[in-house]
Amino acid sequence: MKKIRRVLSVLLAAIMVFSMTACGGNSEEQGTDSAEGGDKTVVGMVQIDLTNPFHLGEVEGAKECARRNGFELVVASGDGDVTKQVEAFDNLLEQVDVIAVNCIDVTAFANSFQKAKDKDIPVIVMHSKDENTAGTVGFDEFALSREVGEYAIELLKEKGGELSDKKVALLTGMLGQGLNEGRVGGFSEVMEENGVEIVAAEPTDWDGTKAVTIMENYLTAYDQLD
Repeated sequence: MKKIRRVLSVLLAAIMVFSMTACGGNSEEQGTDSAEGGDKTVVGMVQIDLTNPFHLGEVEGAKECARRNGFELVVASGDGDVTKQVEAFDNLLEQVDVIAVNCIDVTAFANSFQKAKDKDIPVIVMHSKDENTAGTVGFDEFALSREVGEYAIELLKEKGGELSDKKVALLTGMLGQGLNEGRVGGFSEVMEENGVEIVAAEPTDWDGTKAVTIMENYLTAYDQLD
């Protein structure tokens, strides 16, 4: 268990570093290490999909961490489908010592998290929270979302007029995902506090092409959008 906890902590650090890299930051190798003696620890990683550049960046971070620390990494994907993702998680329970999962909808994993607990397999949730797991890796999305909302209010003030007359639309992420709820929640809270109307909010599933289509529809449907 000591070895598993150690590898788990290193994996979380790697995911955080490469998550920031996927967002445009940089990372530098700080030297190598190796897993403690004995059989290799096997770490499972369940992603939302293996097409989104951000998700792929997190996978690459985990692969690099495995290389540096000498553990085996098994990557699975839900291909954007929550049912498939839960199945992929359950399948890994017979193969791994630790699992990290980027849940499409964390509430869909209640039974799976219990199965992992029964098998004494620690679970780390990426970008969501669940009290039945070992912990969460991610950012305070709600606080960051509030900062974006506050900046948006400053931009709206620069346009002149009353804030209560302003109209805002949102492109959101994936429904059910904790990360999405945080990013939408903080921004929406700031809009409400300042009396700004949110006229529409639609999920993009983190798909850039879908986001462009929705934005084009917004510009047609809301000719007074601020």
